[in-house]
Amino acid sequence: MPLNRLIVRFVGILMTMSVVIGFTVLITPGAQGNYSVFGQAAVTCHDVLPLVLQNLSANPGCGGLNPSQACYANHQLVVEYGALDANATPPSFSQPGNVAALDTLKSIQTSPLNLERGEWGVAFMKLRADLPGTVGGAPVSFILYGDTRLADASRQADSIDSVASADPSAALLAPMNTFYLSNGVNLHPSCNDVAANSLPAGGLLIDSPDGKKVRFTANGAEIVIASGLIMRARANDQMTITVLHGHVTVTAQGRSVTASAFQEIDVPLGGSNGLTARRPVLAKSADIEPLVLSTVCRLAEAADLSFTCKTAIPTSTPQPVSRPQVSIPIDITVTPTPIIITVTPTPFVAPAAISGPPAIVCDAGTEWNPAYGKCTQVCQYGMDNDPTSKTYGECVIG
Repeated sequence: MPLNRLIVRFVGILMTMSVVIGFTVLITPGAQGNYSVFGQAAVTCHDVLPLVLQNLSANPGCGGLNPSQACYANHQLVVEYGALDANATPPSFSQPGNVAALDTLKSIQTSPLNLERGEWGVAFMKLRADLPGTVGGAPVSFILYGDTRLADASRQADSIDSVASADPSAALLAPMNTFYLSNGVNLHPSCNDVAANSLPAGGLLIDSPDGKKVRFTANGAEIVIASGLIMRARANDQMTITVLHGHVTVTAQGRSVTASAFQEIDVPLGGSNGLTARRPVLAKSADIEPLVLSTVCRLAEAADLSFTCKTAIPTSTPQPVSRPQVSIPIDITVTPTPIIITVTPTPFVAPAAISGPPAIVCDAGTEWNPAYGKCTQVCQYGMDNDPTSKTYGECVIG
């Protein structure tokens, strides 16, 4: 056979082998189960979410996750392992469907959306809370997605075990009761050109069992949840905790703030690592636009979380006000006020008695004359009674 034909045949065999090998690497899952592996291959916005949902619900794998385990739900995850025994080998945790014990992991970084590489990292974890009436603890679900990093700090001196709790009645989370959470700089959604498949830039979805109170420490702040919530944090900026249902209380630097459904609490971050909590800000209405709740709720559903995930803030419908006729009996009792009139009598003062002799009847032609004290004749004009007269004072020319 001519040399040039041999070379062509050899090159053709090499090309065929490379295609077969590349195809095998692309579709072979790292664990048993029905998993979609699309890492290292370009995808579209339409492809990402359906594959993630399939991986979250696959059983065995993420769909059969037990408490104190983590599941590799979607490419790409960067994992740092904790201290292992001398002869121990790290668990296989590099492909969708891989499951690892949480106490073997020190940190998990989920990757941001990269359509060229077919990546949007998702990790599913189940922690446990020692609630009354449970054996081995009740599961508390964590779903990390997008550009998010969670680093365990439970073994550090400032873990939750070493500080006094603001609510000791809440069950302590295990085995990861203290951690640091951070997201990338961009917290805005991706794939906005496909509204139905928009992907949040990054976050941590947490749901406690049946609204039971569970406590843990994130970025130095104690968090007591009886709810489902989304956490996001940017170094040297702030941590935002958005409540989806139930309520949450955040305590840092001696201040506690509580929020209910569709409210959020901002916690300023700083310190040497940029992730140390300051005093939390008062709760306010949640800004849900960057959360892309339509996608987050589908993640919760695929992971079989029990709460009803709402994609929009509920609006109350005004109800007509019923104004029933109310008959109010009016009982008016009038108590008469007695009128007391006090009359002070004015004493009667009799006129002074006219002094004089008793009544005297004078003879005809005479009259009583007080000057003489007797009856005297009635004298004509120009005449007067004679005072020397002993009888009736005869009239004499005066």
